[in-house]
Amino acid sequence: MIEVYHVNHFSGYQRNGTDQDAADVIMSKLNQTASKLELYYQLARVAPSSSANADLLQVMEEKNASLIRWCQMYRSLTGNEPTYHVQEIPFQGYVEGLQKAYQFEIDAIQEYRYSSDSLNQPMLQPLLLAERASEEQIATQLHKLIENRANKKDYGSNPYVVDINKATKENDTFRTAIWTGNNLQVTLMSIKPGDDIGLEIHPTIDQFIRLEKGQGLVEMGKRKNQLTYKKKVKDDYAIMVPAGTWHNVTNTGKVPMKLYAIYAPPEHPFGTVHMTKADAMAAERYLSHRN
Repeated sequence: MIEVYHVNHFSGYQRNGTDQDAADVIMSKLNQTASKLELYYQLARVAPSSSANADLLQVMEEKNASLIRWCQMYRSLTGNEPTYHVQEIPFQGYVEGLQKAYQFEIDAIQEYRYSSDSLNQPMLQPLLLAERASEEQIATQLHKLIENRANKKDYGSNPYVVDINKATKENDTFRTAIWTGNNLQVTLMSIKPGDDIGLEIHPTIDQFIRLEKGQGLVEMGKRKNQLTYKKKVKDDYAIMVPAGTWHNVTNTGKVPMKLYAIYAPPEHPFGTVHMTKADAMAAERYLSHRN
């Protein structure tokens, strides 16, 4: 867990000249850093994969270390505890949040350059240079995350090769289509403990499902209320669902169940991404009403 400073109001430190300028710069950086730390926390919560979540947690650790350094500098300069304010930074979706965070870091780098050149405060110079280097490193990490997300797309109907085991295990969305052709579709799925893919039937579509991680219960039948075929499954098990068969797969384990599904012909629209099961259900309702 990332530890974040919660500090008391400072008593009336009398500032003047360059000391006041330095204290103002520090307070500005504290407010910015605390607000960005909150933004990274929110982004980590909605990260679409475990690897992206890990990268954002690493960014949070660096940003929290930066917050601590600024607090320490404020105490050294004023002898008092700082008060900083967390400003909520709203975003619509993971990618937009990443883009906002990246732009904030680029702007911060420019500010550090200006502060280093204009502020006549030798005590702050080493910290300003160190924080600028930290911001540049974080900006690079965010840029990679943005590029990685941009590369997560549906590659059908183009030739495509993928490490399906790795891709399936890294996927944290309820459903993401990675290849949709004219006659076949491949989707990745992540099912939370206790949840299921949802009882459904595909009248004209055969389906292949393979578990790469986790354990579950498969239920199938000709009628919705008569799922007479039941089998337990785990890592490396494959499930074949004939067209016109009611079916469901429930996660009976304690960790997310990672699987991929092949539909022939395709079942979902090209480029489908459902972050959650609720998103998937909402999309299906929309498509059914539209049709």
